[in-house]
Amino acid sequence: MIKKFNYILVSLVVVLLLVAIVAFANVLLIQYTGHAMEFGSVSDWVSAGSNVVMACAAAYAAYQAKNWFRSKSQQFAFDKSADFFSKLDDVVYEYDIIFQEFRVVNQFIDEPVESFKKIINTIDSLETELIEINKMKNKLIRFNVSFIIPIDETLKSIKQFSNKFSEHLYFSIDHHKSYNPDTEEQSPEYLTKSIENIESLNSLFKAMDRSSKIVRESSKDISLTIKIGQ
Repeated sequence: MIKKFNYILVSLVVVLLLVAIVAFANVLLIQYTGHAMEFGSVSDWVSAGSNVVMACAAAYAAYQAKNWFRSKSQQFAFDKSADFFSKLDDVVYEYDIIFQEFRVVNQFIDEPVESFKKIINTIDSLETELIEINKMKNKLIRFNVSFIIPIDETLKSIKQFSNKFSEHLYFSIDHHKSYNPDTEEQSPEYLTKSIENIESLNSLFKAMDRSSKIVRESSKDISLTIKIGQ
């Protein structure tokens, strides 16, 4: 209500200002030429007034259309950003699950090859989802969305963990295929490499977990996570 009143007040002020300008111009014209302005007939004034009103209406409609488009674009960007963060959370959660599964299999199962193969298949699916997440991020950038949080760092940490995880699983599978626990002991080379891989995996997992938690906490309020425009 207050906004409408302000618009009406501004419109009246503009009209009065135009009348004052015309009156002042008429005074100057009389003073320097001795002739007053020809204001025309009533129909001329009505026609001129109609043209002004139509022009103002067209300008207002264009302004409203521009605001509507901007509002819709911002809402679209917010919605797609929410989808992006939701999908990212799901992927990190799945990596967490399969890493815990790997720890159990690695410690308590004597013949883990089949379990490791299943984990690799899951990792392959998650890496496909990571590709889609990166595509979603690029689409958001096309809508002039910038990330306030270090999203690239998070995606990089997930990818690094995923690559190392796959590398170690393939390494373990190759070893177990050629290793006979009934006739031979684990080689020192394998044990050393395995320990190095596990330590690296644990470190990369912590980095991924730490980075993704920052994103997860920040994305609870999308307006604090992204910036549209500028």
